[in-house]
Amino acid sequence: MFENDMKTVFGESDQKFKRNFNNTLAGLKTNRGRSRSGQRFFKAALVAIAACLALSTAAFAMTRLWGVLDFIGGRTNAGPVLPDALKVVQQNLPQTVATENNGQPELATFAVREAVFDGSNIYIVLEAKPVKSDYMFLGADAGPADPISCMGPLFDGKTGTIGDYAKANGKVLYRASVGQISGLASSSADFVSESDGTPVYMITTAYDGDEVNKLNLSLPCVISAFTSDDGATEQEQETTLSFTVQSTGHFATASSNGSAVFADCGVTVDKVTLTASEMAVKVHVEYSITDAKKFAAANTNDGFAFEFLNDNGERIPDGPGGSGILTLPVDNTGTHYTEEWNLQAMETLPDHIVLRGFNSMDKSRYEAVTIPLEGN
Repeated sequence: MFENDMKTVFGESDQKFKRNFNNTLAGLKTNRGRSRSGQRFFKAALVAIAACLALSTAAFAMTRLWGVLDFIGGRTNAGPVLPDALKVVQQNLPQTVATENNGQPELATFAVREAVFDGSNIYIVLEAKPVKSDYMFLGADAGPADPISCMGPLFDGKTGTIGDYAKANGKVLYRASVGQISGLASSSADFVSESDGTPVYMITTAYDGDEVNKLNLSLPCVISAFTSDDGATEQEQETTLSFTVQSTGHFATASSNGSAVFADCGVTVDKVTLTASEMAVKVHVEYSITDAKKFAAANTNDGFAFEFLNDNGERIPDGPGGSGILTLPVDNTGTHYTEEWNLQAMETLPDHIVLRGFNSMDKSRYEAVTIPLEGN
């Protein structure tokens, strides 16, 4: 399901707004393990950035062109990426466009603005530009009856519905939506609306294939006309974008050697693997059910999962990419599974991890087990 949340993008220079500077700050730290002189430089840069934070967020939004790192820094709860993430963002991707509109005039032009493929996750930023200034595009979860305040910072303080605003300003409403990337697992999408009415999406999806160099992808994009105030639409234009993303790969891996018993939830973890890129740490946990009764109790409403803790017992935040924890069977026995998800980016992988079983539905927590890791 799309996560197209059109709530206010930034507050009044608050922490949400400051998070958008995470990647700018990160870019100033160009090397891992800075020296003391580098730290002094970084502190000086903080002063300059602090001056920028005093600017009006509305002015910022008026000129902002959103990219991959902007979404991660300002639209998700994911931890910050590493400084070198700036180097793996791909721009000016070669792409071809095929549009079907049954002979009707073209309503929008679509283009991939930026992309990242780190071997484990794909991040794509897509823009949908109206061909006329009186066209107003909404995201997949917005409709004419929704409050205009849902449209973001450019509409702060305005009252009434999106439909009211459109009529008062001579705008024709359309829905701009994106489909599933060909051949890939389920994805999630978020979007913002820029000052010229362009909705910009970031699509994220996990990748579990064998290709390690590049992927040839296609993405369907649809413009639909609203036929009623309740949000009903009729398709007017479909555009398919075809493009290639290059893999930048990962810089470190670490894995466990030996199994770990989680007695109170009835499973044994057979192997844990961490794969680190500049964007996130991909986690792969392989486990077997060893006590069906205990596992059934821990898995009420199919809510069983694992979580990583730091040495203080605090949950390590999830990172960007994919659509949450993905659980898949390893074989047909019904007792052997894998879980995959992303943790926030790490400069270096640890020599051990603390893993705990929990139930995402009833929030039950089980024992925590420390598992040694070996780097590869």
